[in-house]
Amino acid sequence: MFLILIALGTFSALPAPLPVQVRLADGSSEWTTLEVIDAAGVTVTGKRIAAQLLSAIELRPASPTEPQQFVELIDGSRIAFTSVTMNDRRLLLESDALAAQTTLRASSAKLLVLAERDQVRQSFQEDWAGDPPADLLFLRTKDGAVDAIDGVADAITPETIAFRWDEQPLQVKRTKAAALALYGRKENAADPACSITTTDGSVLMASSIDWRQEAVSVVLAARTTLRLRPGSIASVTYALDRDTYLSDLKPLRSEWTPLVGLPADAVIALAAGQPRVDVDYQGRPIATLDDGGQPVEHAKGLAVRSRTELVYQVPKEAARFRAVLGLDPETRHIGNVSVTVTADDTVLWSGAIDGETPPVELNEPLGNARTLTLEVGYGENLDFGDRLHLGNARFTE
Repeated sequence: MFLILIALGTFSALPAPLPVQVRLADGSSEWTTLEVIDAAGVTVTGKRIAAQLLSAIELRPASPTEPQQFVELIDGSRIAFTSVTMNDRRLLLESDALAAQTTLRASSAKLLVLAERDQVRQSFQEDWAGDPPADLLFLRTKDGAVDAIDGVADAITPETIAFRWDEQPLQVKRTKAAALALYGRKENAADPACSITTTDGSVLMASSIDWRQEAVSVVLAARTTLRLRPGSIASVTYALDRDTYLSDLKPLRSEWTPLVGLPADAVIALAAGQPRVDVDYQGRPIATLDDGGQPVEHAKGLAVRSRTELVYQVPKEAARFRAVLGLDPETRHIGNVSVTVTADDTVLWSGAIDGETPPVELNEPLGNARTLTLEVGYGENLDFGDRLHLGNARFTE
């Protein structure tokens, strides 16, 4: 598997070479200067390096935090915005990263988040499974939660949202709204060639990039073209099709055993302990702590309680298993779990995870294994605070 990560600083259409660290697929690395980026590879200090030979090109380690206001598209893109309106089922966005006002069709959009990001995401996934029966307007409540009503969204202005509920027109103040899920026939997204992260926290699943003198033109997999300010690009990650994320797979087996036995009809209680996909148990992004004790968010991953066993079929072309293992930052002071990762009968890694030590980064060869098993057990405190996060857990070629 070859991963290309290009981390860029603030610049204007690459007018001058940028200092970068080049990491090659063979494990070697060097500091050099970046001159050209395109789909086939990069040019550094007058030398051309093909994409298949690259592992990473980095200017600085950076992990932009997830924005509080953004629109999520059908291809998985997340576009942060400073201003949004809607008319005739078209969204108009402005942001620090965009070079101009951008129009998005409602058919390419999935969820528009205005406030209460974590509560909205949790409600959307758990109550509606990401597939609403109509437009959903999420309203903020006095206790900090959100409630959703279904109907038709007609327009969004800077002050209000025009919404029809049971055929009755409403003018809802923007300050009362948390999010809007847009219903309708969705377009088919193309396969992304790369993922672009901007300095405002946007993540763009792009099918192509075109670097120009004044701006960057990006065609999203959702078939929308964006123009970005060159100085807004934080990183570009290629070879996405060579990664298979566990959160995108259905496990062959998923079993959670609670500390106290529950009857089969305790559906809500049993569901509370099941693994979470791409969000934690509060609906927030999967996060682990860095070496300095600061939360680092991961675009994808799993949240798993202790006494859980997950078994996955290894994709045919997969060569390695990679993940960042750490406790939920919220339970770092009380959580402690044991973890064993097995490929068929071979133990890839086994040990304890707590909140007082840095997260564990796995990059393990799979050999000819056909299954991968994750076993999360009790640590020193039974199940207290035992919420393991597996950041960007994936199979790679």
